Amino acid sequence: MKKIIISSIACLSILFSLTCCSSESKSKKYFYVEISGNNAFGSYKTKVDTVEITAKNDSLAYLEAFKKNCISRKADAIVSGKLKSALDNYGDYISINGFKLFNSELEEVEHEVVSDDVLIEISEKIMSMEVK
Repeated sequence: MKKIIISSIACLSILFSLTCCSSESKSKKYFYVEISGNNAFGSYKTKVDTVEITAKNDSLAYLEAFKKNCISRKADAIVSGKLKSALDNYGDYISINGFKLFNSELEEVEHEVVSDDVLIEISEKIMSMEVK
């Protein structure tokens, strides 16, 4: 009888630990909100995009959001460079690009979840990419 109780307790504790481990590895939903704007051709235009990100934790979600923002900034730099070369009267072009990341409870995820050194490295790699 004692063996049955002990093995039942052992099975329950194994099931409990598997449940805890699997719930920790489940992905969470985050919301990436990108705000961009420019003053092309004398009028200021603003655009807001929202994308859902799925990640295991705040740090991984923030890295994904930061990477998306860097790619947007790089694309904007390419477009503005092409416009400047195509149009002589394009010198006053100003572009603003930022983002916010929110968890599923709509609480903002701050950039402190990832070290600045990592963010700088990601930004430098993306911004130094050549487009052919």
